[in-house]
Amino acid sequence: MNPTAGDVVEEAAWALGGGVLTFALFPFALPALVLTVAFVLPFALAGLAIVLVLSMVAAPIRLVRRLRSAMDRVPSGSHPTHETRS
Repeated sequence: MNPTAGDVVEEAAWALGGGVLTFALFPFALPALVLTVAFVLPFALAGLAIVLVLSMVAAPIRLVRRLRSAMDRVPSGSHPTHETRS
């Protein structure tokens, strides 16, 4: 099925219209991106600060749990004491 000349002209008109529209709106693209970043950046920094605080709280808790778990796995007779050293 070959396209007719009218179909080709109609498709070319849509492509030309899209190109003109893109060219006309291009100057607004960079300011829109900058404004989007400026709007989102405070929220991203606030989220990063919250994650940092939570990780500072969680790190000692996880360390204590890991050490306690490691101490539970070691048999009680294998701990060196001061009395057995010479």
